[in-house]
Amino acid sequence: MSKLLFLVTALMSLNSYADSNRPKSCYDLTATDRNQIGFQCITVRSGPNYRREFLWERVIYKNFGEAWQVTFSDGSKGAIWSETFGLATNSPEGTPNKAKPISDSDAAIICQIAGGRLPSRSDFDGFHLISNFIFNPIGKPDMIYPSGSYWTSTIYEYDYIGYYGAYIYYPSHINTQFGWDNFEKEHSVICISE
Repeated sequence: MSKLLFLVTALMSLNSYADSNRPKSCYDLTATDRNQIGFQCITVRSGPNYRREFLWERVIYKNFGEAWQVTFSDGSKGAIWSETFGLATNSPEGTPNKAKPISDSDAAIICQIAGGRLPSRSDFDGFHLISNFIFNPIGKPDMIYPSGSYWTSTIYEYDYIGYYGAYIYYPSHINTQFGWDNFEKEHSVICISE
């Protein structure tokens, strides 16, 4: 066998091995994959001049129980996102302060007890990259997020009438979508820990 043919064959074998050991896309999960601690999958964020991959791993974390942790392409670990903790209100004590995140509402206290915090609006920016598989868990109908919207710790002030509320996140695989609602309404609670 010629050296060139040998090199080409060896390279093809290495590429085939690398592809078979590469984590699958998070959008192609099966129930078995999703329920397995240590399972890893990849999401991709790309644009005209960039491409970033995010490695998501199924982990057990403190009182979150089963959760998802992200690893960035540089190898650094990112936030850990919980499963749902059910529905709660998000009313802060006293007068709302737009400059501070909500930290004393029922939703925020649930996250503190679990060892995390209620995500801010900015934590959810770009979250649509993973919400398709986190917010629609396969094989876990009891974990489906009940309200379809999730509290943030970011206060919304409707300036011209002096009305306050908090931003809520609506999962979408297309883009990041926000709305706002009265503090007293119930929405799902998901927590984050860095």
